[in-house]
Amino acid sequence: MRIVATKINKTFVFYSFILVCCAFAFVGQVVSTEGFKKQIKERQDNFQILKDHMKPLASTIKSGGDLAEIQIRAKEMAEIFAKIPNLFSQGSGDGTDALPEIWESWDEFVQISRNAEVEARKMAELAETKAADYQTLFSVFQEIGKNCKACHQRFRN
Repeated sequence: MRIVATKINKTFVFYSFILVCCAFAFVGQVVSTEGFKKQIKERQDNFQILKDHMKPLASTIKSGGDLAEIQIRAKEMAEIFAKIPNLFSQGSGDGTDALPEIWESWDEFVQISRNAEVEARKMAELAETKAADYQTLFSVFQEIGKNCKACHQRFRN
């Protein structure tokens, strides 16, 4: 009888251990998914801000408009471009338009974001001079757009 009880206890302990491990794995996955949801929301919000800046920025530059507005928009865009790589943790692409190529070609992804950041900072600095050449500003604006397009074509579904 004692042998049977020992075997039952070992079996019970074994299956209890498996059950606890599964529960921790599930909770970990839920927490991880929840963390990704916040990150995905933050990156989508930031991309929306970038999008919201592009048309008014183009219009302001083409019309020879307010340099202070250009500077403000360009600075905010540069800040967003700088943090984009931090908004793409490994595994945060599931259920989004982010392609796996982001993580497979991470250095290229980061470089495109950095290039856009550099161009946006350049635009902000040019606008700050208050004697900026609008043709030069428009050329820099086009470079920002080229980086956005390159990223979308390569890394977005």
